[in-house]
Amino acid sequence: MKRYKLKKYDTMDSKAKKPDNHRPSVPYSSNAGGKSTGHSRHGKKTLSRGGLDEAIFSGKDGNFPVKRKRKRFYYAVTLPLLIVFILATAFATFGALYAAATVSAVSLDKALLPAYGSASVIYDADGGELYNPSNVLMSVDELTEPLKNAFIATEDKRFYRHKGYDVKRIIGASLKNLKAKHLKEGASTISQQLIKNTHLSGERTINRKLKEIKLARELEKNFKKEEILTMYLNAAYFGKGKYGAKSAARAFFGKDIAEMSISECAVLAGTVKSPATYSPLASVQNSTERRNLVLRLMYEQGYISESEKNAFTAEKLILAPSSDTDENEIYSPYASAVLAEARALTGLSKSELLNGGFKIYTYMSSSSQAALYEVLTRDGLHLVNDGQIAPSVLGITADNRTAGITAFYSDVFGAAEMRRQAGSALKPFSVYAPALERGIINAATPVVDVRTDFGGFNPKNFRDVYYGMTTARESIAKSMNVPAVKFLSATGTDAAAAFLRRIEIRISDGDKSLALALGATANGTSPTELLGGYVMLARGGNFLRPTFISEIVRGGKLIYAKDTAGQTAMSAENAYILTDMLKDAVKRGTAKALSALPYDVAAKTGTVGTENSNSDAWSCAYTSAFSAIIWHGNATGSKESTLAAAESGGSYATSAVRELFKSMHDGALTYPEAFVRPDGIRECYIDKFALLKFGTLALAPDSVPEKYRQKEIFSESGMPETNSAVFSEILTNASADYTDRTARIRFDAKAYAAYDVFRIDKHVSVNSLNTAAYPIATQLPACARFSCSALARYNNLPPPSAARSLTNLSGICPLPSVARSSALARYNNLHLPCSARPSVTVYETRTPVGHIEGFTGRAEVEVYVFPDNASVEFEIIPSLIDDFQSGEETVLRGTRVSVYAAFDPEEFIRDR
Repeated sequence: MKRYKLKKYDTMDSKAKKPDNHRPSVPYSSNAGGKSTGHSRHGKKTLSRGGLDEAIFSGKDGNFPVKRKRKRFYYAVTLPLLIVFILATAFATFGALYAAATVSAVSLDKALLPAYGSASVIYDADGGELYNPSNVLMSVDELTEPLKNAFIATEDKRFYRHKGYDVKRIIGASLKNLKAKHLKEGASTISQQLIKNTHLSGERTINRKLKEIKLARELEKNFKKEEILTMYLNAAYFGKGKYGAKSAARAFFGKDIAEMSISECAVLAGTVKSPATYSPLASVQNSTERRNLVLRLMYEQGYISESEKNAFTAEKLILAPSSDTDENEIYSPYASAVLAEARALTGLSKSELLNGGFKIYTYMSSSSQAALYEVLTRDGLHLVNDGQIAPSVLGITADNRTAGITAFYSDVFGAAEMRRQAGSALKPFSVYAPALERGIINAATPVVDVRTDFGGFNPKNFRDVYYGMTTARESIAKSMNVPAVKFLSATGTDAAAAFLRRIEIRISDGDKSLALALGATANGTSPTELLGGYVMLARGGNFLRPTFISEIVRGGKLIYAKDTAGQTAMSAENAYILTDMLKDAVKRGTAKALSALPYDVAAKTGTVGTENSNSDAWSCAYTSAFSAIIWHGNATGSKESTLAAAESGGSYATSAVRELFKSMHDGALTYPEAFVRPDGIRECYIDKFALLKFGTLALAPDSVPEKYRQKEIFSESGMPETNSAVFSEILTNASADYTDRTARIRFDAKAYAAYDVFRIDKHVSVNSLNTAAYPIATQLPACARFSCSALARYNNLPPPSAARSLTNLSGICPLPSVARSSALARYNNLHLPCSARPSVTVYETRTPVGHIEGFTGRAEVEVYVFPDNASVEFEIIPSLIDDFQSGEETVLRGTRVSVYAAFDPEEFIRDR
């Protein structure tokens, strides 16, 4: 049988020119028993074309089938012509597009290329260098063979043979894109990637790709290959804020480029495709698997031997000790956030900013940054889930005076502007601030917290706990959901959306629903947006966008300066009231973990998730000086990374805020001052019983018991105008009359009170001459209680000290005999010595005779009256049935009504 021969490549040494499409292959034997022919550079056998034909076309007898000639004609003539036509059409189209795109294309700017422009420097708030790219730029002389080979094998295997773009790679990528019906592959060479990173945006369009190719050709005309590769390595991003291979080598392995092994160079080459996935600082396992792929590519392209590949693949990845990377780890997230903000502020690319000779001044406080890093990485201030996976973390702080971000750290790349569901942490701005501004609520506005259906929307409180009648102050302190929805419904979603946009919290028109009361938005909220709201409250209603950067200067010229004036977002009075409400969240609400701090702190927490698991836990707090936000969350969205059950906004995240504030103020000479109260704030007492029992907001007059006199603050225009009548009307129109030895006591009763009616009888006792004037106790009712003050009054004398001290004790409390005798003589108009007169004692008994409870209307009690030798009065004492504050009886001041008075002491004594 005739065989079709393939051109074979002879064994080549490492310096020989490498074929473009050469790949070692697995030996193959045909059906006909033909042996494999040809060998690779590494001694591996390759499959012959004859063996391939036989495997595809041969029949049982080794001959071609009937349709073989037709197929041979198709493969030999028709298919090549079709391919030529497709390629001709593609190149014609490409040429036309290229010509159109490059007419207005930007020209190559050497100043934007790493190591050829003037490096920019980022400074902290004290003028120290936070980041200086010139310290980590690699020169051409530092480019080692292992590093060069690893990147070329992985990113651009024909790097030394193309002129900026790879036609073969473009064709392959185009066919794959046509098949996928979108731009799946970009076919970028190292030169193109350098251009993209330094000159162009990241958009994926044909027009940008054509500009990229044009500039890559210019790059190749102006620089040598080693220079291009060095610049590419200096501009590449390796994750965790590490730009440039030199920076990455130090961060990953604590080494300079010259000290790195082939395996470690393969790690760097594998990282750039997706630093968030393949960086060894993100995942050692992913990084190891990616390194092994790079080693295989290096072997297949002849850069390393099979034995080297096997040895390096088996090698365990060893990173630098954490102590060697702590400084970069602490500050690089802040530097990365600065560069992202600088790009947004100036419209410049990352490379333009890094290599354009800019001086970027920030608000970063080194001490605050170190404190934030320590708190977010400390064991005990976050919780691993059942799978032993710790949450992703983020922290950010700001100086309220300047709205400058003094510290930022996260283990999630780009987290400063990541968008997450904020949950209840958004309530102060989506619900309470707009409702206060529109006069819908004040701090004491009553609201009923019960399960409520809002036209099919059924919000539930945390753990399905509801509080009944409550107030706006308690609602936000305890993060109740139903009251928040009620307040938003009364305010209107348009007003809420307008307020959020006023403080630059981005929402869409689709977010205008009652779910906004719970912090639910389509695209989430960024930490810096949320921080801006709390800084606004701390600034008394003046909004100033939080920024990392204070100034950008280039060549002595000011490029950008932060606005320090801000704009009014809400009145100072309402901002203070909302802050005061959030202080209660610290005192007794969801942020109680902050209550031990010895200065004014206001806070709000937020937890996002389902009944089974949480995805986000927020704690947002501020003093008069600083604002801070800490977030724990599931950044990957995977089920394995869900938060532990005990992770909520009020638990570990708030404990972390507490430790952060303690660290920030540790050793400070003074604590933050109290929040400044505006002149337009008024303070008064309201009737808490009326508020929580009846939902009536009114001032508390003197008739309200002390325990129900609640101090509250209002804006001048929002003060209650009426006094509460609850306690002044609890017992009215009391009267008594006497008929046929029966007394009838009548009064107006209220259902929320109980009424006890007491009978008060005044009695006289006469004893023999010269004897102690003590009535016989057995003659008195068992329930009798006596008043020494009554004895003194009936004897026309002030009560002695002994009598005063025994007031209201059970038993008889007589006056001294001399005083008694003198009084009797005076009563009887006699002037006899004391020993000639009998001794008399007047005493009082007090007996309960009636109880009325839970009745509204005119109440009546009938009582049988003793014989006419006594005076009778009745006292009615009301008490509250529903004492929601302590669960105990609250006795109120009562009234005394007289039925009649038939007691004449002189007649009484003469008759005796």
